[in-house]
Amino acid sequence: MSRADPYIYKVWFIPEALKSGVDVTADPYLVKQGPNAACIRIDARGGKAYENMVRLPHGSQASPLTREEHITHYNKWLSYANKPMLQENAERILSIVDNLEELPDVCVLIPLLLSHDLG
Repeated sequence: MSRADPYIYKVWFIPEALKSGVDVTADPYLVKQGPNAACIRIDARGGKAYENMVRLPHGSQASPLTREEHITHYNKWLSYANKPMLQENAERILSIVDNLEELPDVCVLIPLLLSHDLG
């Protein structure tokens, strides 16, 4: 595995219980499917195999998220913040991003992103 190969990624986190049974390999067929293709195959005990391949990840330009999916992801990421964002700022950011193409200066987002709920 070389760093120059963009289709092979190092697995950074593998639960301890799985380490002895994980083999990460490049699949030449998958490389031909495109740079965004991903495949996972799990060979279970007893010979049964589970496999799924995605050529275009959901959320990419070719397979965009719906507005509702965007909002769900946005709210999920907000919940990960160390300091909770003010609800009115979160709603304002969403409103601005909905019309980002018409926004003359994205710098209006900065103060909204930096303020947090002190409560």
